[in-house]
Amino acid sequence: MEIALIIFGCLCVLVLLYLNVISTLCVCLDPELEPVQKWGQSVVIWVVPFIGSSLILHFVNDHSPEVIERFYIPWVFKSIVLGTPIRKGTNDNTGEEMPGVHGSGLDGGSGGDGGDGGGSD
Repeated sequence: MEIALIIFGCLCVLVLLYLNVISTLCVCLDPELEPVQKWGQSVVIWVVPFIGSSLILHFVNDHSPEVIERFYIPWVFKSIVLGTPIRKGTNDNTGEEMPGVHGSGLDGGSGGDGGDGGGSD
């Protein structure tokens, strides 16, 4: 059990270092940032583990996506960095109803004057 924890800890540290180095390189290679911004974003990258580097990579991707394209981003963080949803939404209009979602009520049910009134003649 101790060996598994040591391996897991080493793996987490390696992923953290990889993300931090990539994030720092992207910030340094971004031509639109001022030196003060580069310094501040580098501090955020190294002080806040995982979230800081993912957040800064997301910001860099928003205004300079050509800088991000040079590096491989691990799949776990790709949705955060590139802004893609984790699950593909079912927003396509195929005409099928989702389970548990009711229709719009425009199915031509019994209205006010329709149908057989029954009785006269």
